[in-house]
Amino acid sequence: MRTKEDAQVDQSMVTDAGSTGAAPKPTVPVGRRTREVMVVSTSISPELRNEASVGLRPRPEYLVLEGEYGVELLDWSQVVRQPTRRTPAGSLRQVVTAMLRSQGVAGFLSDGEHVGLPLAQGLALRPRRPGHVVIAHHLTTPSKRKLLGLPGVAKAVDFFVVHSQTQIEALVADAGLLPEQVRLLPYGVDTDFWSANPMEEDPLVVSPGREHRDYVTFAAAMDGLNARAFVADGSSHSPAARRRVPGVWPANIDRGSVGMSDLRELYARAAVVVVPVVPTDFPAGITAAVEAMAMRKAVVISSTEGLRGALADPDAVVMVPPGDIEAMRLAITSLLDDPERRRRLGERARLAAHEHHDVRHFGAALHMLMSEAARTHG
Repeated sequence: MRTKEDAQVDQSMVTDAGSTGAAPKPTVPVGRRTREVMVVSTSISPELRNEASVGLRPRPEYLVLEGEYGVELLDWSQVVRQPTRRTPAGSLRQVVTAMLRSQGVAGFLSDGEHVGLPLAQGLALRPRRPGHVVIAHHLTTPSKRKLLGLPGVAKAVDFFVVHSQTQIEALVADAGLLPEQVRLLPYGVDTDFWSANPMEEDPLVVSPGREHRDYVTFAAAMDGLNARAFVADGSSHSPAARRRVPGVWPANIDRGSVGMSDLRELYARAAVVVVPVVPTDFPAGITAAVEAMAMRKAVVISSTEGLRGALADPDAVVMVPPGDIEAMRLAITSLLDDPERRRRLGERARLAAHEHHDVRHFGAALHMLMSEAARTHG
């Protein structure tokens, strides 16, 4: 249930750059476009819904949009030759499905540029298109910049949602988007799920994630320390993600793939959580960082350009230069040696995550943009 406080954050969470079943689908009056549809790049199974509803897994923003705002979800299960992983061909089939079902749609929300840009191509051909919002994860790669430059594509997106200040500057200055098209929203996680009583095992260091991780620097920083580390770098979603790994791992580091509940337990046990990221222009590592913040953990993270402006309270974490082994080692050891500082930092991190990075705030802000885009196009 949305509270008065939730409603008050709807406007404040958007910065201008310049039950187990699906929610009931509304009846569409003849001649009116009232449906709101989110294109979701996964299969939303009954098991996923059940697990999210009872707290066995975090609730994603698409279930918030469905449950609290009546947004329809178009996932992989509704696509011919149902995709099982993200591929260009699967994304195109999903876009075709969205176009075929677009009658009565007032606004689309695409959960990434891999579907958002092809959908924009199709919508650009419509004399009267619906509103369109795209969550842009990494829109500055050469291939995506090429798609963005095709005739009509950029104009068929009302708002690109980004999570860092660097992305705003790149998309406006370099990609030529209008400032009012690019909106900064703090990334949101389920702070109810990512919350547990601390079970700290000093000195355990946890490093989660796979995409754009710099485990060469992390391994070198941990080598020889009187502390154990666990690297949770398994990923079925992005097994080929770009990252740096050492040829030989230090003896005090274990690695493995863990599920959401096991990762939550690891966070709870950790004295320090480290998110080492290679230099990049998009906010890689933001998910792990905010999850750990919500768990009241002292977080060390690489201060990449892509993460600039991504955290509502940057002082709630310890930032170190990317690739700087000594700075990372010092950050880890100083936190391990100071339990009271870890506690204070963790409390500040939890407050920042709950007040600014909660998935309910994220969902509310996304829905506000969907509604604004829909109103623009009648």
